[in-house]
Amino acid sequence: APSPTALLRADPPRARPAAAGAPGAAPAPSRRIYVLVAQFADRANADRLLAELRAAGYDAHMMPDGGRLTQVLVGPAATPEGRDRLVEAMRARGFGDAVPVLLNDPVTMPAAPPAG
Repeated sequence: APSPTALLRADPPRARPAAAGAPGAAPAPSRRIYVLVAQFADRANADRLLAELRAAGYDAHMMPDGGRLTQVLVGPAATPEGRDRLVEAMRARGFGDAVPVLLNDPVTMPAAPPAG
């Protein structure tokens, strides 16, 4: 089985040329392929999964879903084939609901302070 880092090959975001007549216009954000592994109402569970995935070598991220849940994602995958391998790897780890998502780079939430 490929290593977690072999599943991901981060390509730098590609800048799009500025629109004609818009000197210095910022390029449109690049959407990238991530895999949504799980969502948790309890932030501590998200922190544990994030640490587990990172310890296993995955480029894992955590972000709010805009509501009360915290999402744990891995990626980005550079190609559709990489996306498929990453989804399969997460499902093999027991996350049968892992699905690919297109995102502007997620904003990783800071780790929660230790309890106690």
